[in-house]
This record gives sequence, structure tokens and C-alpha cells, in this order.
Amino acid sequence: MRYSQWKILPPSSGGALPLAILAARGIAPGEETARFIEPPLSDLHDPFLLPDMDKAVKRIEKAAAGGEKIAVYGDYDVDGVTAVCLMVECLRSKGADCVYFIPNRIDDGYGLHAHIVRRMKGEGVSLIITVDVGIVDFEAADTAKELGIDLIITDHHTCAGHLPDALAAINPRRADSLYPNRDLAGVGVAFKLAAALESGEPPEKLVMKYGGLAALGTVADIMPLTGENRVLAFHGINVLASTPRLGISCIMEVLGFAGGKRTIDSSVISYQIAPMINAAGRLGSADTALELLLTDDVQRARYLASALGEANTRRRELETEMYSQAETMCGNITNPAIVLSHTGWHQGVTGIVASKLMVKYGKPVFIITLNGVSGKGTARCPRHISLTALLERCADTLTGFGGHSAAAGFTVETARLAEFENAVQNAVRDLDVSASGETLLIDAEVESEDLTVKNAEGIAALKPFGAGNPEPVLLLRGVYIKQIISLKGGRHLRLMISAGGAVYPVICFGFEQNGFRFRAGDIADIAFCLSLNHFRGVTLQLELKDIR
Repeated sequence: MRYSQWKILPPSSGGALPLAILAARGIAPGEETARFIEPPLSDLHDPFLLPDMDKAVKRIEKAAAGGEKIAVYGDYDVDGVTAVCLMVECLRSKGADCVYFIPNRIDDGYGLHAHIVRRMKGEGVSLIITVDVGIVDFEAADTAKELGIDLIITDHHTCAGHLPDALAAINPRRADSLYPNRDLAGVGVAFKLAAALESGEPPEKLVMKYGGLAALGTVADIMPLTGENRVLAFHGINVLASTPRLGISCIMEVLGFAGGKRTIDSSVISYQIAPMINAAGRLGSADTALELLLTDDVQRARYLASALGEANTRRRELETEMYSQAETMCGNITNPAIVLSHTGWHQGVTGIVASKLMVKYGKPVFIITLNGVSGKGTARCPRHISLTALLERCADTLTGFGGHSAAAGFTVETARLAEFENAVQNAVRDLDVSASGETLLIDAEVESEDLTVKNAEGIAALKPFGAGNPEPVLLLRGVYIKQIISLKGGRHLRLMISAGGAVYPVICFGFEQNGFRFRAGDIADIAFCLSLNHFRGVTLQLELKDIR
């Protein structure tokens, strides 16, 4: 129903189901498997392998020793907020005079801005350190140089043909970078700068101090959880689960997870904590989220976490309203891409709505909020399509654009909107991607006797799951659908299936009752994830990914 094709990995002789899954994914039994299941901190790379790291460290140490005012400038998403928090805590621990600034999504927009650089000059700032932004902000870099402000850029986004004129530009994606991990998150680059500034500290201590923040931003920004990123996420999540910082504990309280009702893992970060932190930046200022992560005042933290909860509720309301409007505008879409524009749409939720439309229709989605003579757009693409390649083909119709292969932002003049849409549709046709469809990768075909608590526990040991290490998907053929139960007003379903003489519940998130083509009594093949549900005891949980 959701995927045009299923691809089953070749069966492996890895033994028990979890080991067979790793073997099918190319992870050899023995030492390689052991390092994957519990990645050692020794797999963290030397931060001084990053370009310009030595210059940045020397300048920061000079500024801290001389009492100069340092400004940390970041982005308003989870990656940016955690990176700002990490860098501010690191600098203040070294006795630096440190302030921070996160732009307002609505008033300022993304990136480092020249007018804010001028404001910082008036406030006595002599050194700016960016986190998660800056690598394509040439005007702001030139302004900083003209004003006599030194600029250190730390970023992980794709570089342009040349670099901004800055004292240092630390980015693993630089063409001349020899750093082994090109896929660090913005907070990951900030972690490496902190590690360089505290190079005498053992990695265990660095992870205890900053690992939780690094894990939050890395998971939330959908960075591949392999190699060094897996090390940061694995150990950072353990820190968050065992000794979470005050702000995260208060978020868990607001979510109803206090008292160990649910432990923190990558799923909780992606679907619970990250949306809460993101809500502040989506609706305007991310300062509430940042202050929550920085504060050690219990009462203040609880107040700020409650405010984030309210913002997240408001975000969901705006999202629901906008999605309904956008879905109506889609109508019977026949073009290979969806391009929608509207005056008054809130920029903070366009990305979420674009993602939902992309999943539903399986096409590239471009959503534009019009504001007079120009519009700010958000784009999302299925995994088999390069959004970067699409936007590059439309570049001459845009004022600017930037982002990743699957998600990006752009600006377009209102007068050129039709021209841009035509360019997008032609680009999708030229790249011949519309017929590719989405493919579901299945790790293993199983029998009903494989559905055991032991196998579910073994699969859980492969966490954290995310980009680069998706939760394993299993295939069970010929199940009998006994019952279909509607949940949340038909937005989700629960199936009761029979297989091998046993009955199992299957939760079906996002499978709407109106569009579900199966009925009780049907025989089907199901692709699903296997886990344990700890609510009122320990039971197996099957989560449907697709059915045919």
C-alpha cells in the first residue's frame, strides 16, 4: 500500500535472528558485530583532523584569556539549539565571556545575517562562533571582516564553490577536508570543537558533559547513525537515559514519561523530545528551548518545559489546518511534483506538511509561503530523488536555496512563481525519477515461531535506530486478518492477525481506515518491526510498515 516494491535482503547464515540481520547488512560476525552493538569511544576521531581546527582553538583560547566577548550564533532547529547550548557551556567552563544568539525564523530567517553581525559589533562582540550555520553566508562574513570581528564558522551543510572569508571554517564537507566522517551533525561539529578545546580530557568525561546534547541533535537532524555518529548517539543516549540534564527531565515530565514510565531512546528523541524543542523555533523564537537546556533552576525549567508543551500543541493545530488546506489544493495531482503556494501559511510548519504530503503521494513537494513580492519555500523529496539536483536545475528561477538531498529551503519572487513551478516539473521529468517509486528494504523473512521476546530483545540491542541504521523490517507471509480496529478516529488501525496458530496484535500508525483496502478474513503478507511493549507487563509489539 505504501511502497511500490519490496526488496528482501539475501538470507544470511548469521545464526540468531538479530545476528542474521547484522550479517545481511554487511556487518561481519565477531569483533565487527561486537563493536557495532557496543561502539567503543576509541572510535571517535581526532578533532584536529578537521580543517582550520587548530586556528579556531588558538583564537578562542586567546579570546577567553583576554576577556573578549564571544558570541555563539546558531540555528533554530534541534541540531542548532543543542549545538549552541554545547558551545556556550564549553566556553563558559573555560571562563569565557560568552553570549549567544539564535535568529527568529519569522523575522530573520535561516543563517548568519549581516544586520545581526552589526548589532553584535555594537554590543562589544569581537569573536563570533557559528554552529550549524554560516558556510554559505558570504555577505555576513564580509561584514564581520569589515567591522573587525573575527568569525569562526562551524557547520555541516554543503559548501559552495568557495568558502566565506572567515578566520576558520570547520566543516567536514569541505572539499579539502581529510576528516573521516563527512556526516557529522551541526552539534557533532560543535562537539569536536569542544573536544579540541578540552583535548586533555578523556573521552568518557567529554561524553558525560556533552554527549547527551550531541545525541539529541544528531538523531533529530536525521544524520546517519553509523561510524562516529553511532558512537556519539549510543553513548549520548545512555547519558540522557541515566542522568538526563534538568531541561530534558522536565520535558519528559510534560510528555507524561516521568518516573521511568518510558526510557529515552532514538524513537523518543525523534517523535517526542525533538518536536517539543523544535516547537519554539517553529513558531518564532528558539530562545525558550535554549534557556531550558541551559538552566539549572528547577522552577524555571518546569515553567519553560510547560511553555514548550503549549507551543507544541499550537504547532500541531497549525499543522492540521495547513495540511487540510494543502491536501485539498492537491486535488487529482497528475504532475510529477507537487508545488503549492499560499499567503498566510505559517513557515514554521511547512516542512512538516511537505513531509506528510511527500509520504502520501510519493512525489517531491514544494510548499511556498507568499509574503508580498517574494515567497519562502520548503521542499521535501523521497529517498530515491536528489532534491539538491532538482533545485540546481531550477536555480536561475530562485533568489536562493540550500539544504540537504532530502530537505531544503528556498526563496522565490512571486512574479516568477509560475516559471519556477514549470522548471520544477521539467526537472523531475528530465531526471526520470517519477516512476521509480519507494522501495521498502526488508531485512529478513521470518516464520511465526521467530516472533519471540528473545528475538525482540536482540533486535533492541541494535539500537539506536535511525538514518543509516533503520529499525529492522521483517516479513511474515500468509497471515490471516481476524479483526481490524479503528484508532484515533480512523487515523490509525490495529489488526488482530493469526499466524502459526497464534494471534498477534499489529499496530498500524498512519494507516487510515478510509484508505485501507483489506478486510477481516483476508490473507496478506505483512512487513513489520518487532519490539517489546512494556505497558502493563512485557508483550510483543508488531508495527506495520506495509501490507500486500
